[in-house]
Amino acid sequence: MEKYFTPVKIWILFLLVGSPVLGAFWSSPDLKSFSYPQPSENYTAPWYESPKGIFALGFNDNTENATVTAPADVQKRTDSGKCSASINIPEASFTGNSLTWSMSGATSDSGTGQVGTHTFEKGVTTIVFTSIGDNSSTDQDSMTVTIKDEEAPEINVGSNISKNTDNGKCTASIAIPNVSFSDNCSGETLSWTMTGVTSGNGTGQVGTKTFSIGKTTINYTVTDAAGLKASGSVDITVTDDEAPKITLGNDIFESTDTGKCTASIPIPNVSFSDNCSGENLSWTMSGVTSGNGTGQVGTKTFNIGKTTINYTVTDAAGLKASGSVDITITDNEAPKITLGNDIFESTDTEKCTASIAIPNVSFSDNCSGETLSWTMTGVTSGNGTGQVGTKTFNIGKTTINYTVTDTAGLTASGAVEITVTDDESPEITLGNDIFESTDSGQCTASIAIPNVSFSDNCSGETLSWTMTGVTSGNGTGQVGTKTFSIGKTTINYTVTDAAGLTASGAVDITVTDNEAPKITLGNDIFESTDTGQCTASIAIPNVSFSDNCSGETLSWTMSGVTSGNGTGQVGTKTFSIGKTTISYTVTDAAGLTASGAVDITVTDNEAPKITLGNDIFESTDTGKCTASIAIPNVSFSDNCSGEILSWTMSGVTSGNGTGQIGTKTFSIGKTTINYTVTDAAGLKASGAVEITVTDDEA
Repeated sequence: MEKYFTPVKIWILFLLVGSPVLGAFWSSPDLKSFSYPQPSENYTAPWYESPKGIFALGFNDNTENATVTAPADVQKRTDSGKCSASINIPEASFTGNSLTWSMSGATSDSGTGQVGTHTFEKGVTTIVFTSIGDNSSTDQDSMTVTIKDEEAPEINVGSNISKNTDNGKCTASIAIPNVSFSDNCSGETLSWTMTGVTSGNGTGQVGTKTFSIGKTTINYTVTDAAGLKASGSVDITVTDDEAPKITLGNDIFESTDTGKCTASIPIPNVSFSDNCSGENLSWTMSGVTSGNGTGQVGTKTFNIGKTTINYTVTDAAGLKASGSVDITITDNEAPKITLGNDIFESTDTEKCTASIAIPNVSFSDNCSGETLSWTMTGVTSGNGTGQVGTKTFNIGKTTINYTVTDTAGLTASGAVEITVTDDESPEITLGNDIFESTDSGQCTASIAIPNVSFSDNCSGETLSWTMTGVTSGNGTGQVGTKTFSIGKTTINYTVTDAAGLTASGAVDITVTDNEAPKITLGNDIFESTDTGQCTASIAIPNVSFSDNCSGETLSWTMSGVTSGNGTGQVGTKTFSIGKTTISYTVTDAAGLTASGAVDITVTDNEAPKITLGNDIFESTDTGKCTASIAIPNVSFSDNCSGEILSWTMSGVTSGNGTGQIGTKTFSIGKTTINYTVTDAAGLKASGAVEITVTDDEA
């Protein structure tokens, strides 16, 4: 800064702090060349300020003869584009022989006469007019010409700058291009302040600076010596184009927690970083489990299936790094099923089925969504889902196979057996017993047996029959026409249903043989006894007999002199003398008979035999005129028993009798005993023995 002093008296003040260095700033004249005071001299001395000291110089003159009046002070702005102003200085009013002027301050110059038009530098220029009178007196007056710099400086800040962060850093080191600035006056200074994400201030060019992410505005101000300013700003935008980094763990495979449909899983922390601080971790869960959050996931409960955790690391610049981890939860816990007992039921009345309300089975799973399905196999088939409910079951065993399937496809199975028994017996209706005669000339009867009526609550009943009695047989279905033997045949019917239940009944078929047998007899027989026998052995001719039925039997009885009985032909038999009647009877199996008789007459034509002893000669018993003689028994026989011995005595002794004579008393003389043997047939044999009794006793 420069100061101008009007000289009144010269004084010099020198103040020095530290080492004197202001001598370098002093301009002529040399202080040492002056004698003080010196009139009519104006000097301009700069005023200097320094941290080392202050120096000031002034002048003073006491001469008063000349006069001068300076024009009024002038104030004007600098000419456009210049740091000065061209000014026509009004004339100064003076008395004296001459006028001189000297300019000090912003502009320094000197001259004589009026100043006229002069170029003044910016600032305050003091024009000191000096009038010199004739007496060499001087007078001075001054004016100031103040040139104000009202023309602001100019600045060209250049374009905004956009740059990405330096690799691995959250800042960018940017060499800021120099701004161009100027002023109509020299001495302009550049200052700047940085606002926004990066702050700072300074003078001069910014140079290379480290800028944070975001927008930093460099506000430039050019201030000229007049304090006028020109401003401009450049936006320095640092963009973080370096995405964050994320490191994920492996996919996770887990089973559900016991008894639950979920799994509580501590998710391992993910590792993430960014070139800049401030990165945030967020996540969303999609799939069977949903959710979202920030930071690490931590321990979460996951549903069955695949849940994808989509991680996103977002840095302060909005750049993202993403990755996902699949959490797969498998349901390895099979469902549970509790079945009731097997069921045993009878068919409904008059039906071949049973309508049964199947008790509900109890089933559960650690997860909801399990489904019950069933299939029926056996005598009743079917399938379905859910409880079976009431179903109609056929006779026999039906197995209901239950399967509980959970959402994971795991199953639990079990079976219940439904046994339906047909306890309802079939029904049978029989006709009346049948009574028939044998067919003519036949021992059987061909009979059309009426059909029996039979039924069952179930189809499949079968009719079987067995014939017992005189006719046997068996079969299935209706009997139809059959040939029946004589007698009673019982047809035992049995209706058997599919359950093995039976209904039975019997019909008696009675065939009567009303056709009598036939018999043909031979002639009566007349025979004599066999020699030496009282009987006759006779071969009886066979009788001829027949019947419409086999099995007829021939029987006979002999009555008369010979008795007996037998069956079949008589054959050769021994017949007693006399008439024997053989009564034949042919009896068939039905008890019908045919009879006839043959007389067998045996005649005894063989006379008996008698053997007599010798004649007897005896003397009288002593002292008697007779002789008691034991007559020897005669021997006699006949081919037949029953012969009778009779005798008569004639001569000296008479008598008769039967049987042996025994001991008899005989008179003297000759007695003839005439024996006669008479058999049963009246045939006789005779002989005589003479008994001669002699009296030898004198």
